[in-house]
Amino acid sequence: DRGQFYVGLSYYEGKIVEQDHASALKWFTLSAEKGYAIAQHYLGHMYYHGNGVPQDEREAIRWFKLSVDRECNEARVALGDIYSNPKNKEVNYDLAFKLYSSAMAAKYPIAYYKVGMMHYQGDGRPPNYITASKCFREGAELESMECYYMLGMMYYQGRGVEKDTSRAYRYLNLADQRGYQEATEFLAKIDSTRKKKTWGTNNDPIRNTRLRTPDLLSFPEDDSAPKKGGLFGLFKRK
Repeated sequence: DRGQFYVGLSYYEGKIVEQDHASALKWFTLSAEKGYAIAQHYLGHMYYHGNGVPQDEREAIRWFKLSVDRECNEARVALGDIYSNPKNKEVNYDLAFKLYSSAMAAKYPIAYYKVGMMHYQGDGRPPNYITASKCFREGAELESMECYYMLGMMYYQGRGVEKDTSRAYRYLNLADQRGYQEATEFLAKIDSTRKKKTWGTNNDPIRNTRLRTPDLLSFPEDDSAPKKGGLFGLFKRK
C-alpha cells in the first residue's frame, strides 16, 4: 500500500534513513504485490538497473506492465522507453508509440515530448516535423521543459514551423529557466557566435537528442515524490 511504498522510498533515497536498496526492494515489493502502481513502477526500475537485485529486464518489464495496467503514466513512459530504444532486444516502436500516446492522452507532460521525438526522428514511421512541432507545442502549454527546448530549436531552424528567432529565444529561455542543460548550453553558444555568423546549416545541435535527453528509465537523484508533489521532477541520465 501507500505507506509501505514510502518506507521503501525512504530506504531507496537514503535521506531519512541510511540508504539500503535491499530494504527498499523489500518494502516496494510488499506494496507492489498489493497493487500499488507507483511501487510496481519503482520495482521495474530496480530490476531494470539492477539496484539491490540482479539486473533482469524481463522482470522489469513485468512490473512496468502491471503498473501500466493500473494506468500509471510514469510506467507507460518508462516501458515506452524500453520499447523505443534500438539497443534493446525488446524494441517495438508501435507499442512504444501506443504507450506514449496513452500517457499523452492523460495530459502527462513528458509524453508529449516522447511522441514528438518519435515523429521528429522517424522512429517506426516517416519523420514528420509538422506533427512533431504540434506535440511539442501542446507539451509546452503544460510547461514541459523538454518541449520548450525542442520547440525553441524548431523555431530557430525553421523545421516544421516558420523560422522565428524571437519565438525560438522565448522557448529556449523558458527551458533554460527550468534548468534544462541543453537549452543553457545552446543559448550560451549562439550568444557567443551569432556576431561572427558562424552558425551554419550543416550544424544540427539536436541530431544527438536521443542520447542527451532524459527518460523515465533513470531515477532522479534530488527530486522525490514528496518534494515535487508528483513522482518525478527533473529527469537525469546516470
